[in-house]
Amino acid sequence: MTIIKTIGEWDYSRVDDRLLSHDGCIVDLGCDDWEFVKPFIGLKRIIGADPFGKPLEGATFYQGAVGTINGIAQITSSGQNSSTFFVPKYDEKTIGVQMVTWRKFCLLHSITSVSLLKLNIEGGEYPLLANMSSNDYARIDQIAVSFHNFIDDGYREATEAALHRLTLAGYSITKTADWGWYLALKT
Repeated sequence: MTIIKTIGEWDYSRVDDRLLSHDGCIVDLGCDDWEFVKPFIGLKRIIGADPFGKPLEGATFYQGAVGTINGIAQITSSGQNSSTFFVPKYDEKTIGVQMVTWRKFCLLHSITSVSLLKLNIEGGEYPLLANMSSNDYARIDQIAVSFHNFIDDGYREATEAALHRLTLAGYSITKTADWGWYLALKT
């Protein structure tokens, strides 16, 4: 297992080393600061998406969100904690950002095989994973995901449903770090 930095200098997760020998690319959804995939620049094709992020040399960048619709999605904006899933608080504002579905994102970037899909999309992981088909999952070897039930325990059922869905899709699940990080590895 490779240890990966997820948040600055203070949080880490893990991925399986086989991603380096797997024939797919790395997709980083919620790539805001690119910390998760920086160790793989130059080793794998990397594609990231984030409505508020910036491009990174050596990676392909999509400025927008990947979710359940093709069009404009309303996102609660509060910097790094922006979300299409959680209800805005008094100090947050809602803005429209470009969103594409997983299938359209794959078409736009000619993605046919994914070694690692990293999801840290502030609650958007629940509807995204629920919207993926068995064909989508068949093309993804491992998924590193931060489920956001640690923010609000009311999302525990959504997390359990997503973990169950991943298990049914043929992944073994390991909790890898704090902040709701799990690794789903194709068995």
